[in-house]
Amino acid sequence: GQRRVCIGDSGAMIVAGTPRLVLDSSFSVYGYAALPTGCALDETVPVEPDPHLRDAYCRAKLGQEAMVAEAVQHHGLTARILRPGAIYGDGHLWTARLGLRKGPLAILLGGRAAVPAVHVDGCAEALVLAAIAPPPLRSDIPAPNGGALDVINIVDDGAPDQASWLAAIAPRIGAKRTLRIPAKPLFLIAKILGLAEIVFPALPPPPRLPLGG
Repeated sequence: GQRRVCIGDSGAMIVAGTPRLVLDSSFSVYGYAALPTGCALDETVPVEPDPHLRDAYCRAKLGQEAMVAEAVQHHGLTARILRPGAIYGDGHLWTARLGLRKGPLAILLGGRAAVPAVHVDGCAEALVLAAIAPPPLRSDIPAPNGGALDVINIVDDGAPDQASWLAAIAPRIGAKRTLRIPAKPLFLIAKILGLAEIVFPALPPPPRLPLGG
């Protein structure tokens, strides 16, 4: 018969008659702020340990992944979590991994960090393949009830750095001026704000900055 699995105590997600679940998550779940400059970000990197310092989108994706993991461990669900990088396509070329944008001014935070991007068509294809491919042979988390979970990042080959990405898209998005802010002073400011948040909890959380350069 059909399998019916409630994910989470609230039953917020129901999987009915489905051999496995594919969750479209995000690179935003990673705890990249704690990584050394220049290191590789792959599926072995831990997720964000301090969700309260991140935005609602990150917290929502972390919550979804936790619900899926709970169902894999306790209800025998077979699932795949796909984490796309910065999804781009016609009409959507800017990414927050570059920095900030205000009209014709682009504020580039860093410049040398790689932009883990994936075209929207490639992302859609990966999601379909994840749904029809054979189930994972092993689980990335303990699953004593027969469940299985694998986590896969989705990125295009040859990720450009921030400066190269901005130079390529600037004419198409109307960015006529660029202000580049080096990464090291930004990380120092973020650390200072992090300490200030501990001393003065009413202050806003420190910014999470792009990894590297």
